[in-house]
Amino acid sequence: MNKLKNVATEILDILEKRRQELELTFVEDTHTYTMKNSQGELKSDWVSVSKVIKNFYEEFDSEGISFKKAKGDLDVQEQPPH
Repeated sequence: MNKLKNVATEILDILEKRRQELELTFVEDTHTYTMKNSQGELKSDWVSVSKVIKNFYEEFDSEGISFKKAKGDLDVQEQPPH
């Protein structure tokens, strides 16, 4: 277990060093990333990780799923969950 903790610490150290090199920051309120680009300029027009991941998965069809669960009954579909 101690070896695993050492590996985890090493990985975190490598990531922190890279964050500092890139001057990577994230503002949660605006969901904005800022970091240096390949020319060393600080930029904040990066695509979010969530948007990149959406390219690989179909969006969850909540309306369609709830309609199926309600067995096609729109009144049942509109009821709040218990």
